[in-house]
Amino acid sequence: MQYRTLGKTGIRVSLAGFGTGGPSQFGQHKGLEQRQQTALVRRCLELGVNLFDTHEGYGDSERILGKALRGVPRDSYHVVTKWSYHSGGGVGRDAQAFAHSVERSLTRLDTDYVDVMMIHGILAAEYDSVIERFLPTLERLCE
Repeated sequence: MQYRTLGKTGIRVSLAGFGTGGPSQFGQHKGLEQRQQTALVRRCLELGVNLFDTHEGYGDSERILGKALRGVPRDSYHVVTKWSYHSGGGVGRDAQAFAHSVERSLTRLDTDYVDVMMIHGILAAEYDSVIERFLPTLERLCE
């Protein structure tokens, strides 16, 4: 497996990552069971994949991924998850909603941190406003 540094994060990630969204949403729409999803994640790890991408909106993917990674040393993989700025009532969501979303993701993923937290679905015209509103919360959550 080849690895690269993810942007300016300093995090070394595999060129191939595993995403839990898409049409099947980690096999949820195909009838996969947890044992099969866990086997898939473990095979990815064996092949050197260390980047897992998920989202609170991908059905039960965060919980499934958290269970699949149980017992795996936390420093051997990286988790990216997202919060959708426009979901659940649209524009105008507040920093408290964002913080609660992060906490719910941590619980579902069964971890005390995620490596990358994205605010998903920001339109170009909203970027400055969203950064101004949510960056302080994100920085506080990183402490």
